[in-house]
Amino acid sequence: MSFLALKTTLRKNFLTQKKSYISKITENRSLILRDLLKKLKPLIMPLTPKITELLSKKYNPNVTIFGNYDSSKSASILDHDNGTTFIISENTLFSFKDQHRNHWLTLVQSFPSNGKEYTPKLGELYVANDGIKYNFTTKEEILEMAVKYFENHKHNIE
Repeated sequence: MSFLALKTTLRKNFLTQKKSYISKITENRSLILRDLLKKLKPLIMPLTPKITELLSKKYNPNVTIFGNYDSSKSASILDHDNGTTFIISENTLFSFKDQHRNHWLTLVQSFPSNGKEYTPKLGELYVANDGIKYNFTTKEEILEMAVKYFENHKHNIE
């Protein structure tokens, strides 16, 4: 076999192995991504049904729902007796405020505080000059607080 023929054969084998290797990498990456999505989906998807259920219940007269989550992805619930509120805006900003003026918010990029730009971190507590406490947490935790609180205000017709 001549040197040129050997070189051509080796090159073909190399290219075949390279294509096979790239194909396996692509297939593995697809499997990994599919597996990751399967694991993440239950963590992401349950919010919408929970939000819809929370906003579609009938509550006692002291509780009012504002907005239409189905069409605008923004809504709020207010307990007129003590000022407790749950607010959702565009599925990105979640807020819950209790009767003691404590606030729980999803993370925001930043906001001005005492003349400086303040960037909150997950789990952090920020106390404003007026004494109001802002806790930065996850959407899931805020939604659970709202569900738990407003569950006590369902209008039970028997």
